[in-house]
Amino acid sequence: MRACEEASTTRISTTDVPPAERIEYWENYNATALVGLRCSAFAARGLHADQANTDLGGMRIAEITGNEHVIERTPAHVRRLPSDSVFLSIIVRGNAFFYHGGGHIPVGSGEALLYDPAKPYLFGFGGAMQKVLLDLPSAPFRERCLPSALTEPVKLGTTTTERALVQRLRAELLGESGAISAAELAERVWALGGALLGAPTANAHILLANAYIDAHLTDDRLTPAHVARATGISTRHLNRLLAAEGNTADGDTIAARITTRRLEAARSRLRAGDPRTIGDIAADCGFTSQPHFTRLFNRRFGMSPGEARADCP
Repeated sequence: MRACEEASTTRISTTDVPPAERIEYWENYNATALVGLRCSAFAARGLHADQANTDLGGMRIAEITGNEHVIERTPAHVRRLPSDSVFLSIIVRGNAFFYHGGGHIPVGSGEALLYDPAKPYLFGFGGAMQKVLLDLPSAPFRERCLPSALTEPVKLGTTTTERALVQRLRAELLGESGAISAAELAERVWALGGALLGAPTANAHILLANAYIDAHLTDDRLTPAHVARATGISTRHLNRLLAAEGNTADGDTIAARITTRRLEAARSRLRAGDPRTIGDIAADCGFTSQPHFTRLFNRRFGMSPGEARADCP
């Protein structure tokens, strides 16, 4: 789970709970932290599950890992424990199946499902699993992501663009790029959620551009045109968005941002004690010339790559 400034996180695990009490413990916690549900576990050793919940001031994030199990939100739960949210579950590991009034939806690793917890459903996992669940308040969700009613569950991540957006959202939620404020994380989530559902913002395009650059740093053929194409807009438009963002430290053009993120990746590897030669590290980060890399590195960080390596903790 991502570390967020000014955000509280609670964690629970069934590990230290007697096996006969784990289901009740899990159900009671979720009724308070997320939504009322019924849980069934089929493994001989019972339910083994962990959950971390972060409250971003309305929006909530839950990271859940466990063994094979099924959760069910029955009509009785819907009546007794109503919800005024929309849920977005991203499957990080494993495979899932979702039953609802309209049928059955398989959801694989790297895919996501958008659904309404005000309607009954069953969500099952056939083996070891990990998912990240977003609890999105209905009113801002309608304003920022989907003005019309969510009448049926929506599977996301089946197209190239959707999959890139889901991967970026997962990375943001799991904190693959360090700690940020709760407000900034919430804004990134809304931007990416809107882009997934057809309402992209400038912030979503920039987040997706950064994600594409990071995923292709080792490709020395990476060009601004490739990055722009991945975000679904023109190179000129993306350059305008980067310039308007005002984040000159990361570069206000696509070409500058590619170079900056490559240099930062190289410095991270040097400071982490990567034993390879500086030339190999430079090549692995997309630089075809070591002297050119060294000049850019000096200009960016005020030290040589060798000095950066010597400065490692």
